[in-house]
Amino acid sequence: MHGTKQQVSDKLYITWEEVVSLCETICKKLEQEGDTNITNIIGISRGGLIPATTLAQMLNVRNVYSVGVRSYMDDGDYDTRLKEPIIYQDITRDQIKVINKKEGITLIVDDISDQGTTLKYIANKYKFDDCRCVSLFIKSSTCFIPRYRGKTTLEWIVFPWELNN
Repeated sequence: MHGTKQQVSDKLYITWEEVVSLCETICKKLEQEGDTNITNIIGISRGGLIPATTLAQMLNVRNVYSVGVRSYMDDGDYDTRLKEPIIYQDITRDQIKVINKKEGITLIVDDISDQGTTLKYIANKYKFDDCRCVSLFIKSSTCFIPRYRGKTTLEWIVFPWELNN
């Protein structure tokens, strides 16, 4: 599937090139809105790590953190959605202090906002001084729309790093 984008039944396969393009689009939107003083990026593991790293490279941001969050028991099945996200890898209180001491914007990045519960949960949990939520894709049914996003879709998205789908 690498290098091609195919729609198979209700799944939309995304290429590496499209991931990069969506990150470039988000960078342009950040610049248009004047949100250029980004000092920290937090990637939501697993899906948000690659977009977070890609954005960090594009924006020349050195401070990249990760938070492990699970919103589904089974990645490929909507029916296994959890009532509340589970954090299995947290950032420390010291890291939170460091993030809030830096004058600038913190981006919280995920690959997709299905219902928005993960991004909303993380943004509310940490309450950073100045943060923006970012997602490559959002579902049209999401209850939380990140400030910066790439595309809206109805399909189940399969990213190039999801090798078993």
